[in-house]
Amino acid sequence: KFPEISNKGLKCEGQCISSSGDFERLRECKACTYPSRFAWWLQKAYPHINVIMKNMAIEATNSQSILGLLADEIGQMKDLDIAIINYSDNDRNFGERDNNLTSASFELLIRSLLLLPSNPAVIDLEMFVSHQIGDNKGIYEPHGLVLRYYNLPVIVYDRVAIEPFSITVRHPTW
Repeated sequence: KFPEISNKGLKCEGQCISSSGDFERLRECKACTYPSRFAWWLQKAYPHINVIMKNMAIEATNSQSILGLLADEIGQMKDLDIAIINYSDNDRNFGERDNNLTSASFELLIRSLLLLPSNPAVIDLEMFVSHQIGDNKGIYEPHGLVLRYYNLPVIVYDRVAIEPFSITVRHPTW
């Protein structure tokens, strides 16, 4: 999907990126959030396109609660090109009570995005360092089930970080 989006950009069409999760909210500095940084990079890398970033992060949400909060907004995203989602932290926090419910909610969120008329690229961002979840993949398993089923790309923090580090707070400022 990204080469398709890049080709669109060459024709000077707008790009709409939506990001959803919890830590992206950073009350103190919205420009410091990864969605803002990604939009900045995308605009610099492709100066001939118009990048529109919609940071839809809502504090303390997980993939189950966001479905109710953003259901109407998700349905109205007619020009969405890329959706980056990040619920690994809060889904893990709430999901330990019921992994099946977490997988089902995450799947509904993914399916809602994939069914949009604009056929957006959906990318999951897993921000765990592998040792935090006791495996070597870095993917929260209730998410992994859904991501494998839909064959969706996932960015795993400790696979792309230059130097993995220990996280000492629940919501670091990265």
